[in-house]
This record gives sequence, structure tokens and C-alpha cells, in this order.
Amino acid sequence: MIAAPRLLEPLQFPLWGSQLIEASAGTGKTFAITLLYLRLVLAHPGPGDSQQPGRSPEEILVVTFTEAATQELRGRIREALGLAARCFGQRLLEADQSRPLLPLLTNWRSQFAQDQWPLHAQTLQTAAQAMDAAAISTIHGWCYRMLREHAFDSLNLFQQRLQTDGEAQRQQAVRDYWRRFYDPLPMAVMDRIAKFWKTPSYLDMLLRPLIPYAAWSAENDKPDESGPEEICRAHDRAIALHLAPHKTNWAQWVPELQAVFAQADAANAFDRRVLRKNNYGSWLDAIARWAGDPAAINLTLNSGWTRLTLQGLAEVWKEGSPPDHPAIQALPELHAVITAIASPRSALL
Repeated sequence: MIAAPRLLEPLQFPLWGSQLIEASAGTGKTFAITLLYLRLVLAHPGPGDSQQPGRSPEEILVVTFTEAATQELRGRIREALGLAARCFGQRLLEADQSRPLLPLLTNWRSQFAQDQWPLHAQTLQTAAQAMDAAAISTIHGWCYRMLREHAFDSLNLFQQRLQTDGEAQRQQAVRDYWRRFYDPLPMAVMDRIAKFWKTPSYLDMLLRPLIPYAAWSAENDKPDESGPEEICRAHDRAIALHLAPHKTNWAQWVPELQAVFAQADAANAFDRRVLRKNNYGSWLDAIARWAGDPAAINLTLNSGWTRLTLQGLAEVWKEGSPPDHPAIQALPELHAVITAIASPRSALL
């Protein structure tokens, strides 16, 4: 069962273990963090906390999102430590009387034995003087610091450079990839790839939306170290195997269709102004070459895809019905198969 949310009381909030504080803008997050920080310096326990030793600023990690918030936190905590030291040392300044934090600090001080106040004042003052070494930073700043301080353990360079904008590096990586894998390609393969992207900058634009999924792909997909030429060849082999069953009958059908059209042409059975011999002849020759080449994939018939159907032939046939050959019936299905062939574009990306 999830516990119901309760009002945050910074002086009673547990300091140890994992705790979650939900707060919207302007609700006093910095104020609450400052009080929690003071309690950690003196190791003031909350409900259910075991007694722990006090922490120095070097031992307390505060992580936020922006550099501006980091500087504000550092200043506010340093100021609060000094005010708390003067409160415990009973050396308050006249300006301290108007500080919003003072009533809470006075209440907090009353929870300690009075004979311990001078010792706590010294501890707080020492922490205020050590704030230059406090671990208060942004997320990326903290990571940068850890990599620098533990370079030997993390197998990184001792000198690190924080790079907040990776666009230039990404563009350079695309250009390097292009020089390494595209420039040496045979012209036929490069012409094919150029139909998808002609320049490194255009490839970079296409890759940009995919970058957030790169880590997921690395974890879930089998790594493919093939180059573009190998990817295109593997794609073509897979498509050729897929098309093989669709080519079996056309080696027989094409000569039969050629004879059918030659007989119909001699009998003036169709309108030669619309269906010319060189048209249907070139279409049938293209189908014959495609069917006779096991590696052939694309078949371009242009208007032949519609003219060589029963409906297309009926439009030009003068008398009776056009020939009802199995090839004419199968052509729309073949067109659908050819049209549905995927390109290697996705695999290349």
C-alpha cells in the first residue's frame, strides 16, 4: 500500500535511506534543501533515524539541473550555515533578526543540549568556510568530476573536456562514415544509395530522429557490422529468394503471349494506335529477361502493368473478348509483389 502524502517538515524529515519529496515551482524547494543540509552537517536525526556522524560539505552531494540553480544553492547554503553558526554561538547580528530562516533555526537549536551549542556553532562555521569544496553541481558536472577524479579506475583520460553540444561531433561522425564506407563503393551501388540520400548532411538529417533509439537498439538487436555494399547484397539475395516462385511460369508464358499477340496483330484484332507492336514487344521482352535472371529484382513495365490486364486489353480489343491467358490474369498479382518489395533504405540507416 502506498502511504498518503504528508506535509514536509524539514526539521523532522528522515535523513537516512531513500526519501521522495514532490514539489512544484515556488514552493520552497531551496529553503527545504538548505535546512536538510544543515541537519546533515550536525547529523540531527529525524523520526526513525539512527544516530549518524555529522557530514562535511565534501561528503554531502547535492545535484540539480542548471548552473544557475547550482550557484543559488551554494550561496544559500553558505549563508544559512553562517547564520546557524551565529545562532548556536549566540552572536546574532542586527541584520540576522529579519531573516526568515531564523525562527526555524532558533526552534532547531532548542532541540540540542545548551552546553553543546558552542561545539555545534564551531562545526557549522567550519562547514561554511569549506563550501568552496562542497559537492554541489549539475548532473553532467558531477559526472565530469567523477570521471576526472577516478580516471584510472574508469579507464578514461585524466584530462576530460565537457561537451554539452554533440552536433558537431555527430556531423563529423557522419562525414567519416561516408568517407570510409561510401566513397570506395562501386558506382552502381553508390548510385543506388544516392536515391536515398545524396550528401552526408542529408544523411545526418535522417539519422537525427533515430539517435534516441540507438542505445535500445544496441541492447536488443544483434550487432550488424556489415558495410553498405554487404547490406545491399544481403537485401537483394533475400528479395531474389522471395521472387523465385513468382518467376517459374513466366519462362513458358512469355513465348505463348508473344504468339497470341502476333496472331491478334495479324488479324487486326486490337487498335494499333493504342497498343503498338514495339510496346507489347518491349514489355514481354522485359518480363522474359526478369524471369530468366534469378538475381533480377525490379521489373519496370510502366503503362504495361495496366495495358496487359484483361481490363486494359478490353479497352483496345475491337471485337469479342481479349485472350484469357493465365499470364494476363497473373500480371496484377505480380505487379503487387514487385510494388511491395522493400528497399534496403531502412537497413542502411
